Amino acid sequence: MKKNTRFLLVFCLFFIISGCSSNQNEEIAEKNLVETDIEISEEMNNLDKSSEFFESTETFTQVKGFLPADNILRYEQVQDEAVEIIKLEKDEDFISGTIVLENNTEENMSVRSLFFQGNTEAKVKSSSSKEWGPYIEYDVPPKTAITINVHIDWDKKGMRELLFFPLDYTEEIGRYDGTMLSAVRFFVADTEAVANNEMIEEQAFEVDDIEEVEDFLLSPVWIDEEKEEVAYHISNNDLLTEEKIAALKLNAVPYDTTIDVLLLDEVGNSSLLNQNVLVQKGEPTILEFSSEVLSRMNDDKNKSFILIINNRGENMLADLKALDERKKPFLTSQQAVLQFYKSEE
Repeated sequence: MKKNTRFLLVFCLFFIISGCSSNQNEEIAEKNLVETDIEISEEMNNLDKSSEFFESTETFTQVKGFLPADNILRYEQVQDEAVEIIKLEKDEDFISGTIVLENNTEENMSVRSLFFQGNTEAKVKSSSSKEWGPYIEYDVPPKTAITINVHIDWDKKGMRELLFFPLDYTEEIGRYDGTMLSAVRFFVADTEAVANNEMIEEQAFEVDDIEEVEDFLLSPVWIDEEKEEVAYHISNNDLLTEEKIAALKLNAVPYDTTIDVLLLDEVGNSSLLNQNVLVQKGEPTILEFSSEVLSRMNDDKNKSFILIINNRGENMLADLKALDERKKPFLTSQQAVLQFYKSEE
């Protein structure tokens, strides 16, 4: 049971917590990871904090998070809560922070941490390294907490948002189904953060009874040519669809929004497939893909993911301000990750 619906995503801006849960690719040289930037502990500090935000019968056992450095954190007051954003000075061209991985299970946890600035990959390295790479990969032993101090390359002319996607190769099959929190996003102000009145008004909406709202956020599912949700089965430890994927369907939500659709893969490649797609209040949305895109995902040896994302850049700030001014009942900024699965056909 969530303690505060309005701030559903505030804690999750920094951490992805999981219940009880290796599929590895070819090994790469971790030239961007220096041992002195890694701290190993048995203290599960962030798992312990999760009880302050959630009441649940499920025991949380893992954390995969990113904490921006204290010196670049700023606070936006949202009603009675202080929400953290990242603020860079004009001469700063990287974001410093810490990857946090906590594994309170009896099994190894293997996580590849990817970062994106807007629609493009952001290079990353541990803070003492001289080499940049597409991701940081680390195996966390059982009952162990790991922190890795990192720098993330930042283009001051790029989009003002940072996406953190910790890809866990030891999660259960089907983990990235678009419904569970799989990526977190930060607003990054490298000048004075601005959300004008027009942007705030565009975020405004009302609901008659919040207790009657079934879906606060968009949840994508794969559908076939008949517009039916595809069925899955496991073969040789792989999840396959019984029919070929033809399109993607989003559930209805009680507000209008616009979304971008990105194609990501597990090594950091990304491409923008659709931009500013209108999602209308109370209506499901069908997203169709060209045969070229479907073939590319089906033929790719790397894992492919679709990212559904709204409130880009400064509109993340407008979302916060609209809630602070009580012009909306809850935050709506979101980023849903849905893995593409191949069929046996």
